[in-house]
Amino acid sequence: MEQVSYVDGYYVGFRELPGGGPYVYKTVNIKQGQTDANYTLVGLKRGTQYSIVVQAFNSQGAGPPSDEIIVQTSTIDPPAAPVLKVVDTTATSISLSWDAKSTNERPITGFLLTYKGSSGQWHETRLPASRQSFVLENLQCGTSYQIMLTALNSVGHGEPSEIQQITTNGRAPVAPEKSEFIRSNTTSVQLNLRNWMDDGCPISHLVIQYKPQGQKEWILVSNHILTDQETLQIADLSPGTWHDLLVTAHSDAGTTDAEYRFATLTLTGATVPPLSSVRSPHFFEDPTILVPIVCAVVVLVVIISVTAFVVVWKRRDPSGEAPSDICKSKVRPTSIYFCSIFSK
Repeated sequence: MEQVSYVDGYYVGFRELPGGGPYVYKTVNIKQGQTDANYTLVGLKRGTQYSIVVQAFNSQGAGPPSDEIIVQTSTIDPPAAPVLKVVDTTATSISLSWDAKSTNERPITGFLLTYKGSSGQWHETRLPASRQSFVLENLQCGTSYQIMLTALNSVGHGEPSEIQQITTNGRAPVAPEKSEFIRSNTTSVQLNLRNWMDDGCPISHLVIQYKPQGQKEWILVSNHILTDQETLQIADLSPGTWHDLLVTAHSDAGTTDAEYRFATLTLTGATVPPLSSVRSPHFFEDPTILVPIVCAVVVLVVIISVTAFVVVWKRRDPSGEAPSDICKSKVRPTSIYFCSIFSK
């Protein structure tokens, strides 16, 4: 069976051409099982040809060198990192400017502007070397953006600028007061949607739900009410009943939840008493709570009564005579009473 020779690393040899003398070697170690490796030669001369060879090695020694390759270093370097600044913001745009130096050794032939929103992907915009400012437009209102700029030349990309994090103008919607928003009658309620404030970021849509007071599940009116609708009526409500109303407003800047409580009028057109003066259902009226409590009380009373009976029974006359009579036990809804009479 042929023995497999594992590679522990490589010797990278290089020399200047023409007549650059013997190869200078750099050692590149690799991890066991690693199948590829890379290495960057630094400290070379600009615009100079080099001959490069590679030899693999392991514990048994070095293998034969690879074929010679000849490469030439560039006469320039990638550009330095520009200094990016934020000049101004609106609800949908960010104005930028930057400082970037183009030199003979580090010329600039263009820029790459990269940005993304708080929950989006990176976008790229290429700009000519003559540009020193740019306005990012068609952005989302009230949204945080990360922006960076990279200078380019024929060698490649330079180092990027520091990332600027800036938020466009505007905030999440602002809910109106109940008195400005809700008007109820006997079996319906009217909502004045126009009284919702966008706070600089247009409201895209509203989600409205309601439920009678005490009901667990919300009733969905609509999950996409457009903002150009000024009013909305919810009908078929029970007269003289308190209701909960939940409104969620959506915009680019985020969402706002607002919960209101209102009461429909009675059949005679009168208002219902405030909730603070209305007797709320007693928890004992709920069978799921009442039945376990009653059962627990009955069991506890029986245990106490039996214990009391045993104690009384043991307190008989020292002569050992049994009681001559036992009173009739009195059973009430929540107790059992026993007594005993001993003969003398």
